[in-house]
Amino acid sequence: MTVMFSRIGTPHAGHQQAAMVYAKQRCEAVNKVFALHAHVYARFGGPAGQVVMLETFENMAALEKLKLASMDPANHAKLPVAPEGVFQSVEEHIWIEL
Repeated sequence: MTVMFSRIGTPHAGHQQAAMVYAKQRCEAVNKVFALHAHVYARFGGPAGQVVMLETFENMAALEKLKLASMDPANHAKLPVAPEGVFQSVEEHIWIEL
């Protein structure tokens, strides 16, 4: 059962460019640290400047393995942190293919 993980960031007004730059930097770091192939997309329409990072996993166990690895302080320290005040919200969602 394929599982898709999404991390959606909605920036504050006037911070769209900073949100896009950060999302690409974080995605590149996540791909490097965890050997993934995630991609970043900007939403067309809807909240201005909203960005999403998407990655697909073979199953829920593979996603859970990544989540555990991401909690390791050594791995977490390798990932950039969003600049203060750029995002008004960040949400993570898990989608299961039917």
